[in-house]
Amino acid sequence: MSGTRIDGLTRAFGHLADRRAATRILAAGSLGLFSLLAAYDAGSKKKKTKKGKKKKKKSGQCTSNQEKCGGACCTANQPCIGGQCLGACQFAVDDALKTMTLQADCATTETIVIPDQFTLQGDGKTIHMAGPASGYQSVVVANTAVRAGLLIQNSIGSVKNLTIDQDALQCDSGTHSAIAMAKGKGDIESVDIVVSKDNIECYRGIAAEAGANNDAVNVRAVTIAGGHTRAMAISGPTPPDGTSRVAGEIRDCTIEDAFFGMLVNASRHQITGNTVHANFGVLVGVFPSDVLIDDNTITGLTGATNPAGILYNPDTKGTVSNNATSGFTCGISIQTNPGDVALSDNTFPEPDNTSDLCFAT
Repeated sequence: MSGTRIDGLTRAFGHLADRRAATRILAAGSLGLFSLLAAYDAGSKKKKTKKGKKKKKKSGQCTSNQEKCGGACCTANQPCIGGQCLGACQFAVDDALKTMTLQADCATTETIVIPDQFTLQGDGKTIHMAGPASGYQSVVVANTAVRAGLLIQNSIGSVKNLTIDQDALQCDSGTHSAIAMAKGKGDIESVDIVVSKDNIECYRGIAAEAGANNDAVNVRAVTIAGGHTRAMAISGPTPPDGTSRVAGEIRDCTIEDAFFGMLVNASRHQITGNTVHANFGVLVGVFPSDVLIDDNTITGLTGATNPAGILYNPDTKGTVSNNATSGFTCGISIQTNPGDVALSDNTFPEPDNTSDLCFAT
């Protein structure tokens, strides 16, 4: 090393007594640095060698009794829905308050029965109806057999704050009703029933039959969207005795893309503030009824033949007022005795109906 460089380094280490001491320090420092570099080099090579020898992990494989689902494997009781394995539905039951509260989004392949006097509180979560329709309990509602998703039978029961998704359902047997009420009464409120498939032979939204005269079935703030053959069908006790009726209200609901929007039989319902998009909008059926239909917006399906927006069948009566009905062969069809249905302040916006008003001949 030249004298000039040593002088510079000596000044840099001003606390050292002489050049010899500085030289010793630098020599030691160099050795230390070289040792560290050598050690790092050796370590790197060692790591690289180990890494090179490391065998690639095989991606997880599902066993024969499991279903591949995204990055997971579902067991038999965990349907794969939306890339997730969803477990069975679990509820926190409060016997004092008569509530069963859904704990998490879940899937079911069988009917969930709501006990007498209880409310199924969805707490904003979703129940996915999965598996074959034949796995659900078959019940008779208004003389029609349906497979029940949620069931209220011979009792009082309610369903609130819930989404029901029927997309994972396999339509192998008859019709499937998301909510079925067989000889009961209660409230269905703030519920969304959805399906993206178009199979009107399989999917139904709400099928309800009252247990006794004047039992109330109330449907409020419910949305039913998708290919449902009957979005909502509510009846008084059957077989009809000529006097018994189901009571209650259908209010602030939205029905989209249904065949039958609302069908009421043997009813005293008040149907108000709803939006219905269907082939048939609101039908007052063949059993004697006295129904108020007020302040609803009812439109036919685009590109389809839509027979009637509002239809009163023979032996029915009521009031039809303040409704906007469009896109039907007949906007409002009254097929009962003259004067049994009062009409007032209804409008017929675009798309035009073939006829706005039709009467029995």
